[in-house]
Amino acid sequence: AVHKDLNSILEITKDALNAMKAMNFHQWDENYPNEIVFKEDIQAQELYVFKENDEILGFICINEKFEPEFYKQVIFNKNYDEKAFYLHRLAVKQNAKGKGVAQKLLNFCENFALENHKASLRADTHSKNFPMNSL
Repeated sequence: AVHKDLNSILEITKDALNAMKAMNFHQWDENYPNEIVFKEDIQAQELYVFKENDEILGFICINEKFEPEFYKQVIFNKNYDEKAFYLHRLAVKQNAKGKGVAQKLLNFCENFALENHKASLRADTHSKNFPMNSL
């Protein structure tokens, strides 16, 4: 992603937040993720967008950041601790849902991880986030 993508990213985020509210779970809110978070993702070159006909249909952040702090108590296979990428902030534009955009983003992440010699991808999501859990 680049800075000119920010408005589309924020619009998709707003739609995702409304969808989460409609499904009665609150993984995101009006404060997170916000413009500052996405600017930091873009600056770090960790935010990737999926485009079709020059239109952003979805995005995902992939990095080596293990966040937030309470996840440090999760016991992962020690052999893979330093060989993992973490997935954050996946969202798809409302009118593009059901068209495989999220799966394409995950496929990209899998290939990106392999190219960077990572042994695993890790993601977390709300237990009621059925669309994400189904991936």
